[in-house]
Amino acid sequence: MVSAVKAGRCRSSFHRDRGKVVHAVPPLKEGESGCWMKKALCGIEPGRKSYGWDHSALQVNCPVCQKRLKT
Repeated sequence: MVSAVKAGRCRSSFHRDRGKVVHAVPPLKEGESGCWMKKALCGIEPGRKSYGWDHSALQVNCPVCQKRLKT
């Protein structure tokens, strides 16, 4: 699993609406490309106008993702 935050909307290149909650997301498999739009362990996924997920160096702080990582 990789820690990631929602990157924000595609329309603004500044991504000021970037998420604050760090989720656990399965990484892309070898050979996969395009926007990283997979669901997090908690079931949350980026919206259709979203840039996708953005890698984060922070630890996962989503309570549902944390719980599912432990089991």
